[in-house]
Amino acid sequence: MLALPLLLAVLPQEHAAAPPPALLVIAPQPLLAATQPLVDLRRREGLRAEAVALADALQTPGADDAEKLKRFLFARHERDKALRYVLLVGDADVMPVRFMVLDRCTPAAFDYAFYPSDLYYADLTKRDGSFEDWNATRVGFHRGYYGEVRGEKNKRDPINFDDIDYLPELAVGRWPVDTVAEVERAVQKTVAFSQWVAAGGGRSALLLGVPGWIEARPLLKAAAAALPQDWQLQRLWWQDGPPEGRDATIRDASRANVLDAWNRAPGLVLHAGHGSEHGFEGSIGLRDLAALQNAQPAIANVPSRCEYASRDSPPDSGTATTQRGSAAAPSAPTRRPRMSWPSGSTGSHRTSSPAPAILSSCRTPSRRGTDMSHLPASRCSSPGAMPSSQ
Repeated sequence: MLALPLLLAVLPQEHAAAPPPALLVIAPQPLLAATQPLVDLRRREGLRAEAVALADALQTPGADDAEKLKRFLFARHERDKALRYVLLVGDADVMPVRFMVLDRCTPAAFDYAFYPSDLYYADLTKRDGSFEDWNATRVGFHRGYYGEVRGEKNKRDPINFDDIDYLPELAVGRWPVDTVAEVERAVQKTVAFSQWVAAGGGRSALLLGVPGWIEARPLLKAAAAALPQDWQLQRLWWQDGPPEGRDATIRDASRANVLDAWNRAPGLVLHAGHGSEHGFEGSIGLRDLAALQNAQPAIANVPSRCEYASRDSPPDSGTATTQRGSAAAPSAPTRRPRMSWPSGSTGSHRTSSPAPAILSSCRTPSRRGTDMSHLPASRCSSPGAMPSSQ
């Protein structure tokens, strides 16, 4: 939700006769009143914004609280197709979470792993328009497993075991908060960011990619081409071939270059590469918090990586993630881990800032009919094999 002003400025607007897009803010009752300044802000910006108590949403029938909430969103979207944005206000202890299930090479965990994903709430419908429960395969224990993706150990099953299209009808963000003070802080950051954008700030982007993951450079190039021509772009990714034949406007995504680009306060960051709870693989990490500056209100970060900034920062970790609210600054462990993740996430992506994010998958599930028997045998078949590293 932090980047909403940027998105509204970039995306083509609907015909004047169409209703303005709608935003739904859902929060537990004790936190609901604190979201009102955000609702007022979005209304001033032209959205039809509304705040709803979580308890009211959970009156909708469903298998569990996560499904009740999703069915509530489905019903609202059926009535109002202009509903485009949803903000879930609450950490995992106060706001329902859906965990998708991946098969892994981890015998101690019975070769399964569970990953929180708010894409569950964004992907409302099946391809025929009916409700998507993310649970098409219900034989035996699979009835309780949602969003199953196979392929690391189980090679003969379809990758997309629950036959999900993974195409979101809504843009869903989450604020990982528990207290009124945390909500107020998130609202303050969002208001500051919106004011910065309204004053002409934020129209710059950092596109960051590192090797050793997937070939993301074509996507980063396409994203750069899709941004308005008046945006300032910083492109940091690897190049092939001899140095004399490389594009001089593209820099390597080294630690020094990333810090330099980040401290120029881009309004938008797109990152593709490996990640861990310690930071960006081959780039910046926890050790670099003190080098991040706080000149601008915030950065909207769109990661495509695993374990994105998976801990909040403690009070003594510096000001990089507290004053500025940068979603991109990797944060240090805290006494109580938080859970916050992009709407497109299949990893435990957590951040201490209210920036929304899309994209993110270590493995992209394909259509249900895919047979993987032709692929190399999994490392799970080897005695003592360790789970694969993300």
